Amino acid sequence: MAAQRAVVRKAPARKAARQALRRSATRFHGRRLLAALLALPVGLLGLITTPIGRKFDIPSLMYPGRRLYRRLVRTAAEQRAGRDEATRKNLREQEAAADAEAGEDGTDGIADGVERPAAKVPTTPEVSEGECAGCQSPKGLRPTG
Repeated sequence: MAAQRAVVRKAPARKAARQALRRSATRFHGRRLLAALLALPVGLLGLITTPIGRKFDIPSLMYPGRRLYRRLVRTAAEQRAGRDEATRKNLREQEAAADAEAGEDGTDGIADGVERPAAKVPTTPEVSEGECAGCQSPKGLRPTG
């Protein structure tokens, strides 16, 4: 029971963390797509410069689109890792704060302090046979005659 309360208590923080991680992933993939779009024309230019770079042994002329793409994606991945780590750290802090607040409130054992009746209380009223409190027969099932 206490584990369920802890899950419920931490749910808003976890939901916010999931949304932040989802936004971070979306941002990363958007930047990756932008990197691909930027590297495409440079890669087409590389169709001309790569053979020249090979012939004269100039590495900076070889595969410029690939190098640009990798650099942009590496930077985006590093930034995503930083954002994700900050989000996870924030989640851990919020969960610890929720646990501390629950410990201060003392609400974990509230069900133990509630007085319960000694006898079992019926949940539905007892209806004798032949009585139907407020019942009407459904349309279409009434006898004709």
